[in-house]
Parts: sequence; structure tokens; C-alpha cells
Amino acid sequence: MISLIAPYFVTLLGVIVGGAWDFPAFTYLFLAVGVLWTLGRGLVAHSDKRTLIITLAIHAVIYLVYNFKPEMIGAAIGIVIGLAVAIPLAVVFFQHFAANFSIGGSRSGGSESAGENRRVRMPNIIYDEGNNRWQLSRDMGDHFDYYDDNGREVSIWVNSISGTSANTSEGTFHWY
Repeated sequence: MISLIAPYFVTLLGVIVGGAWDFPAFTYLFLAVGVLWTLGRGLVAHSDKRTLIITLAIHAVIYLVYNFKPEMIGAAIGIVIGLAVAIPLAVVFFQHFAANFSIGGSRSGGSESAGENRRVRMPNIIYDEGNNRWQLSRDMGDHFDYYDDNGREVSIWVNSISGTSANTSEGTFHWY
């Protein structure tokens, strides 16, 4: 039973000593000792999350009861209003960010540079310097294999792609 009450007594002692001597470092030191003691006891006893949160919240209640100021209500209201505005904005931002920069996708629908950590997508038909048509035969992830109407093949490596063109051993290819 002592191990259940002792951490709260340490927190209470810190609040009283810190307030009486006007030295808040004692309050925070004893509060930290009490919280860590409760956390350690809860983890060793394999307490469920709900019980652990409640036992830790009691330390906050002890601190707030002895250090309550009316300004705290205004600050709490401000925090709630700020979170009510910030959380939806963050969700919208990250959904937009994930939709535009997801792996396997492309904002422009074309290829992207290899320096970016995204999957490069290539069109099914590209053209060489003489505007001869080449068709996609295989997408290997790190390179793409194309063939022309004469049966020639060329591999276009991801790191050779720049915008809507690529330099290869067969010359420069372009699309769009």
C-alpha cells in the first residue's frame, strides 16, 4: 500500500516545499520523481493503459489544485481553440500532401527525376531524335525497355530521365 501512496506524497511534498520557499525547481523535481515512480510501478505491475493514465493524471491534479490560477482557464480555452483549428488544417494539409506526393503517383502524369523518392512513370510510346516511334515492352522499376518497329531495343534507366526526355546509348528520346 505504501508503494501506491508514496509517489503522490512525493508530488504533494514537492508542491508544498516549492510553494513555501518560492522555489519551483523543488516542485518540478519532486513531481518528476513521483511521476516516474508511478510510471515505473505501473509498468512493472503490467497495468493496463487506462489505469496507468489515471494514476499519472492524479499527479497533475495534485499539482493543479495547489498551483491553480484563474489565468489557467483562459490558457486552457486558448489551447482548445487552437487545437480545434490546427488539427483539421493539419489533416487537410497532410491529405493534400499525400495525394500529390505519394509513391507510385505523379502530379503531372509524366515522369519525374530520379533524385526524388517517387516511382517514375513513363508513357507507352516515346520518340527518338528522328521522331521514330518506340513502344514500351517492360517496366522493370529501375529502367524501362522500349522497342521500335524494326525490332531494335533500348533501355532507359531512371537516372537518365530529365523532365520529358532521356539520354541513352541510342540517343535522346522524348515524349509529350
